[in-house]
Amino acid sequence: MRRWLVFPLAAVLLAGVAGGTAVGSRSAESRWVVRDLGTLGGKTSEATAINDGGQVVGSADLKGGKSHAFMWQPGRMTDLGHLPPIKFQGHLVSYDESSASEINDSGQVVGVGYYSDGPNRPFVWQRGVMTDLDPHYAATDYVVHAISNQGVAVGEATGLSSGRCLGFIWQYGRLNWLKGPVPGWYTAASGVNEHGEVVGVGTRGGFACADQDWGSYDTSAVRWQNGQIALLGSGEATAINDNGLIVGDDTGDPVAWKNGRRIRLRIPRGFGSAYPELVNNRDEIAGYTFTDAYEDHGLVWRGGKVSDLGRLPGTANTDPSAINDSGQIIGHCYAGDSEDLSDNSLRAFVWQDGKLTGLNTLGGKASDALAINDQNQIVGWATTKTGARHAVLWTLKP
Repeated sequence: MRRWLVFPLAAVLLAGVAGGTAVGSRSAESRWVVRDLGTLGGKTSEATAINDGGQVVGSADLKGGKSHAFMWQPGRMTDLGHLPPIKFQGHLVSYDESSASEINDSGQVVGVGYYSDGPNRPFVWQRGVMTDLDPHYAATDYVVHAISNQGVAVGEATGLSSGRCLGFIWQYGRLNWLKGPVPGWYTAASGVNEHGEVVGVGTRGGFACADQDWGSYDTSAVRWQNGQIALLGSGEATAINDNGLIVGDDTGDPVAWKNGRRIRLRIPRGFGSAYPELVNNRDEIAGYTFTDAYEDHGLVWRGGKVSDLGRLPGTANTDPSAINDSGQIIGHCYAGDSEDLSDNSLRAFVWQDGKLTGLNTLGGKASDALAINDQNQIVGWATTKTGARHAVLWTLKP
């Protein structure tokens, strides 16, 4: 389940800049115990989300080479299967693969089902049954970003008959499209809170769906709730917390919105832009900036200051991926100019109270932290001594 990050608004307005943070010690690293979650009989696996009950989801290879969504609970990895065949554009399509992206505290899992060279389908898995979110098959390509504890899922789809890209919300067993204020808008949803407020981005048209490069267009940050749309102003909204604080950016200008008010967030000294992406329920914000040499620096806005997260030894870039309500931030550092999973410099980290700590692998060189809950549990993947990538769970020892 995705965790948000937020920031006290008065503190944002007065925020200063703190220097780079210290790198964690080897003793701190050893306090995070890594566990290999295994596979479904194949070579690789990856964990993408964890809820507060410790249930982990992701995707794992089968013995024959196909990949299925899984749920891991202490001591057992369960194959969630795949979607049933459908008739699409006059042809019978048999889905034989799947991957899970998120899980809520009720154990509802969302993700996509797919097969080679064909359209993918969004699904929800609950009580042992995988169900297509869009039984009308209106689009050909879907992404599901989040599901709240109230069972509200959001994402976006391409390949509609209109040629547009549209965000969607799924609740009460029904998928509805997130439309703009006038016909012809293109939209995408990025987050949802526990009150059913959805945030994202929209533009009036001319958008190339295939590249998803929203930054090349004149966009508006958007909030949807109960079928109503609110335009927040120019830019893109990336996350919302349960207090209704929305964060995002306007072409590199970091901003927040609260009760209809637009707040500009501080940019670290020496940088020209910053990109808030995450917010938690303690009003702390995480994101990134980059240098002229395109080296990423992870950032956190908290306590009236914006701080650089630092980086692990031997790396040049830091990218956060999630934050929990305790203020722990996770992500990865890497050395090169590419985040390709084949890059052995990719290293998972956890940041807390000003210290950046590397997370152990399974004997290999690479790792990535993708999700964290509020129980000191982190999931992602790490490589083994042979270089195989396996889903892992890191747990903080008392």
